[in-house]
Amino acid sequence: MADTLIDTDPGIDDALALLLAWGSPELRVTGVTTVAGNVPLETATANVFRLVDLRRPAPAPVVARGAAAPLSRPLRTAIRYHGQDGLGEVAGWPPAPGRLADVDAADLLVRAARQAPGGLVLIA
Repeated sequence: MADTLIDTDPGIDDALALLLAWGSPELRVTGVTTVAGNVPLETATANVFRLVDLRRPAPAPVVARGAAAPLSRPLRTAIRYHGQDGLGEVAGWPPAPGRLADVDAADLLVRAARQAPGGLVLIA
């Protein structure tokens, strides 16, 4: 089983990918980093914590925030397709406060790569 870090902007598509990855016997998702894309960064991060609370993967992944916008153009989200919350406006999500890593996404990636005994799988 490979240590895996997933870099994501969870709208509906990435939410499904995370749920599938947490159920895969071939992956051990030790970290998740969030970026703005389908939704703004804060929403993407909240969605990861919602999904962690829903699925309760073991081990619980370390979560770190990354870029709040693209480097060379304005952010264009996909809320028109994914809804304001990125998850299709499904009502009833319980509060899912999560704990962010003590480092940002780039530093978490470097740390994870150095610590993974058999190498690190990065899914972006």
